[in-house]
Amino acid sequence: MRPRDRDFHNSDLLDYNRVLEQTVGSKATRERSSVTQFLGSLALVLTIAVYDYGGVKLVSWNFCLAVIGLIALVYFTLTPRSELAPPLARALKWPVLLLLSYVAFQLLPLPLSLIRIISPSRAELVDALYRVVPGSGFAPLSIVPAATFSQLLRISAYTLVFLLVRELGWRLPGSQWTLAFPLLVLATLEAVLGILQAVANLGESAHGTYYNRNHFAGFLEMILPFAILYPLAFLRQAGKFKEIGMGPRLRVSAAMVAAGVIFLAILSSLSRMGFLASVCSILAMAGVYLYGAGF
Repeated sequence: MRPRDRDFHNSDLLDYNRVLEQTVGSKATRERSSVTQFLGSLALVLTIAVYDYGGVKLVSWNFCLAVIGLIALVYFTLTPRSELAPPLARALKWPVLLLLSYVAFQLLPLPLSLIRIISPSRAELVDALYRVVPGSGFAPLSIVPAATFSQLLRISAYTLVFLLVRELGWRLPGSQWTLAFPLLVLATLEAVLGILQAVANLGESAHGTYYNRNHFAGFLEMILPFAILYPLAFLRQAGKFKEIGMGPRLRVSAAMVAAGVIFLAILSSLSRMGFLASVCSILAMAGVYLYGAGF
């Protein structure tokens, strides 16, 4: 190859690499933007449920369930199959399917002879009803099918959230902790509100936006492990606290503060089970960290 031809070849190769880098960078930007939109939508639904008395109001709760279904529909419709996460492993797939099937099975009309075997007490109720109103010989296992169907919708929504978060985590390789940040922000705000309630009304327990203090403590204790484990996981990967940059240092410090505020709010709720669950979660996180560190 002549020198002049070699120069043209090198120039074309550089142009190709530049275009490839721009294409990959543009795709990564679109990917992160899409994840941010769907994660923000899920965070908004959670915020509505939490700040509307913990989702106990039927209208707002049904609205949240409908929005979760809509988000899942939009995501799985617009996302190409090649960009979806791999299928669930059997250890995760079967528990999900069995849980949904277990609830749905209770709504199926079954022959009364089968119900006598599965649930004799339910069969007695059906027999008592048939003495007043003749039936077809079929009945569901559920005594209140409407309530069971409502629970089926709830569990279906929980399953969709699980699958969506898994999908978003798959599209954020190396940045999965981003998925926990909305939870930490929401729990911290809720905890601050509860602490202010306890300080302003001496002798009363903190309950935040919830009617029930135990539900308030339960919400916080579920998120507390994320606030505890994030600094430990980050420092274990990045090294000593003094050696990391200002941005990561602020995130680690904020997570530590959030953990302290959340735990203080749980104490302020005077919920015995909330406190016990929090202690158990702290011990569990310490065990996970020590096991991962090789102790």
